[in-house]
Amino acid sequence: MKARMILLGLMFLPLFCAIACLAPAQTAKPAVPSHQQTTDAAARKQLATYLEDFKNNPEDATLRDHIIELAVTLKPAPAVPLPARADFSKAMAQMKAAASADDFKAAAKAFEQVAAQAPWYAEAYFNAASAYTKAVDYDSAKRNLALYMAAVRPGVNTQKAEDLQRDIEQQQAKQQFQQTLQQLQANPNDAAREQIIKLAQAMKTPPVIPEQAREHYIMAQTFMERATENSGFVSAVEQYKAALLVAPWWANAYKKLAIAQKAANQYDDAIASLNLYLLTQPADARDAQDEIYKLKADKELAEQIAGKDRQAKEEAAKRPRETGRDGRFIAYSDGTVLDTSTNLMWAAKTNGTNISWEDGRSYCENYRGGGYSDWRMPTRSELATLFDVGKSHVATCNPLAVHSATELIDIPCFWVSAYSQPGTPEGTVNFHDNDAASAQIWTVNSDYTGLALPVRSAR
Repeated sequence: MKARMILLGLMFLPLFCAIACLAPAQTAKPAVPSHQQTTDAAARKQLATYLEDFKNNPEDATLRDHIIELAVTLKPAPAVPLPARADFSKAMAQMKAAASADDFKAAAKAFEQVAAQAPWYAEAYFNAASAYTKAVDYDSAKRNLALYMAAVRPGVNTQKAEDLQRDIEQQQAKQQFQQTLQQLQANPNDAAREQIIKLAQAMKTPPVIPEQAREHYIMAQTFMERATENSGFVSAVEQYKAALLVAPWWANAYKKLAIAQKAANQYDDAIASLNLYLLTQPADARDAQDEIYKLKADKELAEQIAGKDRQAKEEAAKRPRETGRDGRFIAYSDGTVLDTSTNLMWAAKTNGTNISWEDGRSYCENYRGGGYSDWRMPTRSELATLFDVGKSHVATCNPLAVHSATELIDIPCFWVSAYSQPGTPEGTVNFHDNDAASAQIWTVNSDYTGLALPVRSAR
């Protein structure tokens, strides 16, 4: 009997094993350690305290951060109150029905009110950020998006938030671009221009060149092609500037402007334009920088030429200008008169009164008219070339005629001191007698006085 029982046990043993394998295992749930239960309870109690304070201070950003930071650590997450969920649904419907920026802003504020009830409610922040983006309030959108990223639970996919962040940055860049462009057009300055260039480069899609800018650009090209003098190049410069005021990010326009400014001899402006071109096209830095070096050399050469021209003009201005002609005589602004037949240069007037021969000689030798220092007393024969019996004017010393060949030389009376020949005894020449031979009347007398009229050789 005992053997039979053993045999039956061996026969049913495989069946019992199969049934045991198919039956689900009854595993006991691990018990939460008592210290962890204590910590979680303390955290939830702290959260409740924070929430009570937050109700009284909903604008306290630091307190909101503490609530979010604490809520993220709790497992399970704190439940969103039913009133908050109901308000969330209303805000969603409000955003769906929104048709204007004001509508979207109102929806965004509704989501913020939901978040005030449950500051850990990540979706409230995300939807507030979305609504603010559509309301073109990018700063508020970024603030709410940052709160969403702080409140979102670990392991949640945040791709939609990252996409929204990029969209906000692009939209904000476009907004800043338009604002800076308006500022530049109202008050042109290089700082605003450089900022616009950087903003344009940061955009995913470069700004389109407006038609107005293209119109100025084509006009500038036409002026350059047809310019025959500096004014044509200046007109081209003005048109390129007009194009760049409308489209200050246009790289090629800066390069063309620099070429026009160089043609108009505006070297400093051309260098400034190439520096702006460098901002728009950093990849072309080597060639652009070499062009700047060439412009500096061109400027230096132009300044050298301008300096020589200026010096020549100054020297020309110092040279006496012609003030009158009388036959063979030419009067100049420096108080001299040239006799082109004898090539003698005379003082335009005598000393004005009769003086001794010695004083007359001293007067002539110390005379410095026209800046010359080689004046002397004339000889008798040189003075005779100024006598012309066919011409006369009334003397100032008495009402008799003075026969002078030209009125460009003022001889107010009759007797003028002279040498007979250089180094010979003194004498005077008479310009009064109607006989031409009177010029040969020669008086040698140390007591005789006469006028002093300096002369020099113009050779």
